[in-house]
Amino acid sequence: MFCFRNLKSFRAHLAGLSALLLFIGLPACEKHPSAENMTPSSSPDLPHPSDSGDAISETSHPGTGVMGQINVFKDRLKENSKDLEALIFLGNSNFDIKRFEKAKVLYLQALSIDPKNPVVRTDLATCFRNLKQTDQSVAELRTVLALAPGHPPALFNLGVILLNDIGDREGAIEAWQQLLEVHPKHELARGLAEKINQLKTRGVLSSS
Repeated sequence: MFCFRNLKSFRAHLAGLSALLLFIGLPACEKHPSAENMTPSSSPDLPHPSDSGDAISETSHPGTGVMGQINVFKDRLKENSKDLEALIFLGNSNFDIKRFEKAKVLYLQALSIDPKNPVVRTDLATCFRNLKQTDQSVAELRTVLALAPGHPPALFNLGVILLNDIGDREGAIEAWQQLLEVHPKHELARGLAEKINQLKTRGVLSSS
């Protein structure tokens, strides 16, 4: 869902499916949407927000664990500003502590190197959504779908944003129906048919 981190990134995506009709927002925006944008040597155990939400906390020695990994990638980025793996790892780390502006910058740098990466672009769209930049978020998701038609997290997140942020029920239904058609067994599609039917029924009732 981020929007989903995924999504995995889109990570913790299904937790919000039952709340779609309550319009509480995109579940993937609360957790990194796409673990799939992690490169093989990157750790999936990303930092949790501190109480202030501004810094990464680590109870162990700052040279070990998550902080140790972050420091390694920071050093790598200092040596090579085009280190794609470092940019993505640090982008994900900032996303997970809700430093969306910093994560956005890092994702944009990564996309300047690998512009056709649909997962990083989906996470960038989630950053835009959390920064209340809805138009940019939708534009990024549509770019993802142009690059990778049927990309599940992009379709799921697009539907959530269209429904919750723009009020475009028909657009949301269209995105989710496409997800169901292309990936009917994907975990993001689970329970989605029922939600679509509820939205359609509500639309009929509200217009009568």
